Amino acid sequence: MADIHENLTPLGDLGNYKLENEDQDIRGLPLVSPDGRTLGKIEDMLVDKEDKRVAAIRLDQGLTVPVDGLEIQDDQVIDHGAKGAHAAGDRAYSGRAVER
Repeated sequence: MADIHENLTPLGDLGNYKLENEDQDIRGLPLVSPDGRTLGKIEDMLVDKEDKRVAAIRLDQGLTVPVDGLEIQDDQVIDHGAKGAHAAGDRAYSGRAVER
């Protein structure tokens, strides 16, 4: 069985792709747990070109995290896990990537 990560490409390596919503570029922000623990700094956003969306992020220490359950705040991203339980008004990560 092929590793799903083999099919993902860093957004920065895809010169002909951009995010549909630029405010969802979360590179450089810290990823934190719901209880406030810092999990790492978001280094890359990994695109599934077939689905035309960001499917995962890569942290500065190399850990890859799926985007399901990520919540963008002003200065950080919270990882709620795959269930993605968000309070009303929170910005869930959608990560649509479109060709220019």
